[in-house]
Amino acid sequence: MMIDINVIVLENGVEYTEVDSLVYNNNKYLLLSNIKNVKDSCIRKISIENNCEYICRLDDDHEFDMILSLFMKKNESLFS
Repeated sequence: MMIDINVIVLENGVEYTEVDSLVYNNNKYLLLSNIKNVKDSCIRKISIENNCEYICRLDDDHEFDMILSLFMKKNESLFS
């Protein structure tokens, strides 16, 4: 059985794997983990402009907190 792993290189040049994704308010969010350091993870938002997808930071603290909470709730079995 082959597992497909989505690798994303962010603006800092670091490679991350897509751990999970979710859609909230018609926006797609990604939970990413650094390939070389599992303690380094981040959340990014997919933005669509001119039919092209861009990976963006979450600059709004409220949005970040909401999405982090949703990822934790979705994956609560991993945190218990």
